This record gives sequence, structure tokens and C-alpha cells, in this order.
Amino acid sequence: MSLFLSAEPVYAFTFLLTLIILCIYTIFVLTGRMFDEREKRIALLCAVTVGILSSAEFTGAYIDFAGVGLKTLQTAVKFLELSLTPGLPYAMGMIMSARRPVRFVLLPIGLSIALQAVMLPFRLVFYVDEAGVYHHGSFYWVYPALIIISAVYLCGVFFVQARKLQSRHSFYCVLSVMIPLICLLAHIFVPEIRMSWLGVSIALIFMYSAHCSVKLCTDHITHLLDRSTFDADLQTMKKGNTLLFFDINKFKQLNDDHGHIVGDEYLSTIARFIREAYENVGRCYRIGGDEFAVIIYKKNVDIGKVNETFLSLLEKERKRDPLLPRISIGSCAYTGEGQSKEDVFNTADMRMYSNKAEGSNGVD
Repeated sequence: MSLFLSAEPVYAFTFLLTLIILCIYTIFVLTGRMFDEREKRIALLCAVTVGILSSAEFTGAYIDFAGVGLKTLQTAVKFLELSLTPGLPYAMGMIMSARRPVRFVLLPIGLSIALQAVMLPFRLVFYVDEAGVYHHGSFYWVYPALIIISAVYLCGVFFVQARKLQSRHSFYCVLSVMIPLICLLAHIFVPEIRMSWLGVSIALIFMYSAHCSVKLCTDHITHLLDRSTFDADLQTMKKGNTLLFFDINKFKQLNDDHGHIVGDEYLSTIARFIREAYENVGRCYRIGGDEFAVIIYKKNVDIGKVNETFLSLLEKERKRDPLLPRISIGSCAYTGEGQSKEDVFNTADMRMYSNKAEGSNGVD
């Protein structure tokens, strides 16, 4: 090790820093409350995999420099690194895109290993000479190409998941994926720069931070944005935006008669219909026990038509489930002319409760 440190102390420090960051990330995951058990398993699997692959790269670099002629070991560690790496981002995206068991990670990684195994005897991606020195093959470009493709897929998954949660953090997640890609490209053009796994470990920290931010902004029952996010967005309303309030009629009675579990199910159902009707024109929130809100940002929207879409979804569901409670809605447009954000809030709230007092299922 002293031989390697004296020759490439920067890379040795980079490897050590990667392991330290992975340890910090693991502590965050294990001690934090933002990840459920499934998410923790996925996060820890990623950390362990990155640790193994960075160690494989470090071992290969040390063997190359030391010139100890360990051809078999060098071949094994480079095969491990080059076969597992392309499948890792795709596996992460595959798990994130659906509530599938963690074992599904084996599919893309298995395909990546099989592809590398087929190419290995022909020295297409890499080969190790008799002196134990690692070389790129004529088809080495397949390796970074597969990584880039899987990273693009992972970015796509981030965007889809962010849309589902109405999150504005997808851009930060994409930037996080760009960090290891930039490090990879740097290594391709300047082989002495070995910072890819350092970039991956930093990206994991950034994605953990973004994930926690999304969780903090999301109501865990309805998966709509929460009250604190609504309060912040209310202050950024612009001229032409419209605020809508929703209240579930006789919801307390529903909870008393059928229990809170049934009540939570109806909260989720109504939230789903609010998302379906309004998510393309604004952001949707749960702001209280049985109260929801929507801030419509899109210009030239026929609010009445969108409200009718929402109410028709409720009526269609009510034919299947007569117990589905009715909804009172109040709205107010922000004109910006002698009108404060508090005025918009109070007017929409007053109109909603006016409808509620009348026992109506509709808008003011």
C-alpha cells in the first residue's frame, strides 16, 4: 500500500473519501426517519454495491501500478466493476418506478453480467495481459454507453416520480446523476482521473437530501402536498392565479360511524380525484383533516369546466360506492388589484363554508 500511496496519493485519498461519504450516507439512512423499511434496504444495497465497485476499481489500479502480475485477480476485479456498473442505475430506476421486491435488482444486473461474460473471451471490452496490466478493448465504448443509457433512464424515473408527488426537486436529482457521468467522461478522456465512484457517492448524498425534502413536503395519507408547502406557495401566487378550497361534508360523522381507517381511505380516494382533475393546471394540497386546496397557475383555464370534471368523477364513483361523501368547494381568483393573498384565502374559505352550510356538492 505504501508503494501505491507514494505513486498516486490523490487517487488513494479519493478512494478513502468515497468510503467515508458512503459511511456517512449509511448512517443517515439507518438513523433517519424519512425512509421506510423497503427504501432503507434499497438505499443500503446501493451503498454496499458502490463500496464493492469502488474497492474493485482501487484494487485494479493498485495491481496495475505495482506490477505484481496478478492476472487472474486483475481480471476478476475488472470484470466485477465493468459488469455490475452499467446495471446499477437501471436497477435503481426499475425499483423506484414500481413497488417491486428488491430482488428485481438482479434482472438488469444479471443481463449486464451476461453481456460482459460473452465479450470477455474475445477481449472486446477489456483484457489483462500476462503481466497483469489492464487494457481497454476495441469495444470498450459499449461500457460508458450502457452507463449513460441507464443513467438517462434513471433521470426519466426521477421526473415521473417527481410528477406523481408534484415535486420540484427532480431537477436536483438529475444534476446529481450528472456528477458521476461527468467524472466518468473525465476518466475516459484522462484515464489518470479516477473519481467516478466519488461522484456516485456524492450523488447518493444529494439524492438522499432531495428524497427527504420531498417527504417533508408530502402528506403521507393522500400523497398531496402538505400545509407548509401550501402556505409557502400561497405567498407566491401571481395575478391571474386561482385558489380553490375543498371540504368533505359530514366527514366527522363518517369517521364516527365507520372508523378512521375507512375515513383515511376516502381521503385518499378524494385526493386521487383532485389530482386527476386539477394536476395539469395547478398544484394540489391537503391543508387540514378533511380540507384540500388547489392553486391554479395555468392561464386561460376554464375553472368551471375543470370543477365539473372533478364533480363528475365523484358522481361516477358514488354510483359504485354510495357512501362516498359530498364535497363543498369555494374559489377566488387573485387579481392583484387592492387584494392581498390573505383576502384571496379568506374569500375562498368563506365561499366554501357557505356551500357547506347549504349542504351542496359543488362550487359557489
